[in-house]
Amino acid sequence: MNNMFKTKRSCYEVNYERLLNLFGEETFKEPDMVFRSKGFIKVENQPYMELNLCYKYESDEFGKIFHLSHNYIQNGDLMDDPGMEIAVHNGGKTAQAMMFQNHGVGAYAEVYQHRNGKTLVNLKQKREQNKFLGMWLRNLKSQGFTKALKPFRDSAVASVEEVFNNYQVRIATSLEGLGYDDDKIEHYLEKIDRSLLKETAIRLERNSEITTN
Repeated sequence: MNNMFKTKRSCYEVNYERLLNLFGEETFKEPDMVFRSKGFIKVENQPYMELNLCYKYESDEFGKIFHLSHNYIQNGDLMDDPGMEIAVHNGGKTAQAMMFQNHGVGAYAEVYQHRNGKTLVNLKQKREQNKFLGMWLRNLKSQGFTKALKPFRDSAVASVEEVFNNYQVRIATSLEGLGYDDDKIEHYLEKIDRSLLKETAIRLERNSEITTN
């Protein structure tokens, strides 16, 4: 009976889930950690063209911006066939197309443009690009890229854990310098939200320096 009233998910929510299934949750939630050694990942899965994903920047308006592409080399230049910019909003659990290009046929189109302080949307491009994105992500799964990307997903998890563990060590060291015993340090680390570890580590290190000086 409850299924009768179940809300149909939008294409943006479906594509968000498909991206996470391919590349892993950590890739889109903690890209600064995942991409800290290299700004991109490259996956080979014969007989298909290599697949690349890079993290570009974070937008206050749209979320985290990534570039996904199949690539080949032509006359020494890296060609997209195709390439898309995708905005990932982790809070809303959505992924939407921002730009499409295909160097081989000279195609390039943006969904959003900024003019005179306003954001303009091309509704035709928005509809077509998000439909294409959904089809592309389905094809990547059927072509075996989910399996090919497993080593990367495992590496992404390890990278994020390594960074968080480092923050915890830095926090523990600072608290010890401020006179906290082991029990208090353990209790402090148990209560703190992971999203605040970096900020807390930096703040406590500053406090430790002030106290020491």
